[in-house]
Amino acid sequence: MKSTFTTALVITGIALFGLLFVACDSGASEEPAPPAPARPAAPAAQSAPAPDAPVAEAPSMVQQQPAPAQPAKAPQAPKPAQAAAAEEESRPAATVRSGVDAMLMEDANSSNKDAKTESASTQAVQAARALPAPDPSLPSAEDITKAVADGVAEGMKDAQSGGLTAAEIERTVQSSVGPTNKVSDSNAMEAQSATAESTQSAPQSAAGAAQAGAPPPPSGGALPPAHGTPPNRDYGDTGYVPPSPPTYDTTFFQNYGVNPFIDARADHLSTFAMDVDTASYSVARRFVQDGNRPDPDSVRVEEFVNYFDQEYPQPHKGAFAVHVDGARSPFTSDTWIARVGIQGRDVPDHRRKDATLVFVIDTSGSMSRENRLELVKRALRLLVRELRPSDQIGIVTYGNRGHAVLNRTQAKHDDYILEVIDRLHPGGSTNAEEGLRLGYEMADRWLDPERITRVILLSDGVANVGQTGPNAILNQVRKYVNEGVTLSTVGVGMGNYNDVLMEQLANDGDGNYIYIDNLTEAWKSFADNLTSTLQVIARDAKIQVSFNPDVVHSYRLIGYENRDVADRDFRNDSVDAGEVGAGHSVTALYELRLHERADGPVAKVHVRYQDPDSRRIFEADRNFNVNDLNEHFESASPRFQLAATVAQYAEVLRESYWAQHTTINEVRYHADRVGGILRDDPEVTEFARLVNMAAGIAGG
Repeated sequence: MKSTFTTALVITGIALFGLLFVACDSGASEEPAPPAPARPAAPAAQSAPAPDAPVAEAPSMVQQQPAPAQPAKAPQAPKPAQAAAAEEESRPAATVRSGVDAMLMEDANSSNKDAKTESASTQAVQAARALPAPDPSLPSAEDITKAVADGVAEGMKDAQSGGLTAAEIERTVQSSVGPTNKVSDSNAMEAQSATAESTQSAPQSAAGAAQAGAPPPPSGGALPPAHGTPPNRDYGDTGYVPPSPPTYDTTFFQNYGVNPFIDARADHLSTFAMDVDTASYSVARRFVQDGNRPDPDSVRVEEFVNYFDQEYPQPHKGAFAVHVDGARSPFTSDTWIARVGIQGRDVPDHRRKDATLVFVIDTSGSMSRENRLELVKRALRLLVRELRPSDQIGIVTYGNRGHAVLNRTQAKHDDYILEVIDRLHPGGSTNAEEGLRLGYEMADRWLDPERITRVILLSDGVANVGQTGPNAILNQVRKYVNEGVTLSTVGVGMGNYNDVLMEQLANDGDGNYIYIDNLTEAWKSFADNLTSTLQVIARDAKIQVSFNPDVVHSYRLIGYENRDVADRDFRNDSVDAGEVGAGHSVTALYELRLHERADGPVAKVHVRYQDPDSRRIFEADRNFNVNDLNEHFESASPRFQLAATVAQYAEVLRESYWAQHTTINEVRYHADRVGGILRDDPEVTEFARLVNMAAGIAGG
């Protein structure tokens, strides 16, 4: 009897809440909210370009939108050749580092102008604010909600004790409040519709993501990706402030395993392809700065180590210089750490080849999250301003379909190019296959053996529309590599992000993969290291280390799990390996177990690569002796200490079996110490801060 009475009380309370909601809706319908202002669309170019001006190959996405309420200034046609040449003579050859802050501030101001376009969700808030105030004689919604919640909790307890199940109670409550839930006025319906339109880039399903090249979910044992709302981030002067804290849903990484110790007598050769990617470190930084522990599968140790400048000496001749050193490990009692460093030849900026670049820009709905497309646009502003007047640019965008929005245009027309970039807006699905196809076709038409020809993909890696899967995309990439067109991939965003596809595209495209989470990272790749990013000095570069089993008991390569090359293929030049840009360095760390009282040669390092111009094959080598190993870790060079500490940090983050006895606090000690020694290097001091943040996340 008591349970029946309590259930009735619950239903009565909820019904009262419904009546109050209906009363508020009735009042709102008498005073409709003011109509939302029309959303302005960026205008299409109206002015006729000069004879050498760029011509769009197909209408841009923006040209398909409604015309704006107020006329906007059309992009200016490129200046006549003589005026442009005079202007170029007066402009500095390159932007100096001291101007970074001003440039970043200018980009931030430009972004603020873009942000003045009012979103549909903001219109919904304004409509809600226009509703009349509730009658003060009625109980507040908070009071009713609390009373109903208390009654439901008590009723659930009593009803279940009286024989009713939770499902029966839920059906009873829903039957009482169902009609009330369906009541809404026209303004609320319009607001919901507008909000749904503004958030059309919902996360893709797991099945769709798998079609985009994502790996299957782990069978067990691996930690899931980070979820939840991270705290506010301080982006300093980067100019990038996301509109709301991101959540990490449908983010895909690949677990490539962890290299084991190898008995040197059983197999004395270690062979792998060079790798200059750095995306994994930037991705992990994003995790930590957002207050999350990085997904272990996102960590590739070699990309952590190669993120930092090792200050190796330049080669006296050829493309590479080989450096070796080592010391006792501070993290274990019975191992040594050996460092094999490869330094690529610098090419001065003025000696870089002219470049033909095709930007393939993802403008799908997912690029609206976290202001991803805005970050891409600001990064491209940096890149365009650093190009030579004789460099050439084309632009392809893709959403539901691919569009060629800018035909071949000389970089001296940078104002026009930037206006085309500024007009891009996100929307639609993600047809990466068609976008890349159009981009490669454009680059192939302009192919010139005397120029660098490269496609640069800027995306979050999601590819959910296309006639075929990612394998077809990868096959396209491999085909054009043989013709001389390379591919770099630039990743943005975190939730709904496909790291697997972005890395695979860069690998197969003979390019590099970077991840930009702020403009500082974009500056590093597109301004400070532009020549290194664009000009390749070695193709199919491989490293083979031959260990002396009389000195080395066993060895373990730290990282490079997905760069393994069969020992027999070291001199097989048909096997694809790594590409290295001008001035890039590659570092490989080994963990060694030596025989007692070992003396003599530890190993011999061999490097093999192809010259990209002459297609000739070259080799370089270097002996590694016991006296190259330092007995005390703290006595080794600071850059060696940095590399070893960064590698151990990555090992801890990816939960390596070989780092199971190392705590994050041990890594923090060495990070703080080396950060103090190299305090003049901002990347090293940032690394020390990140390790401290990671220790805090882990509860250390």
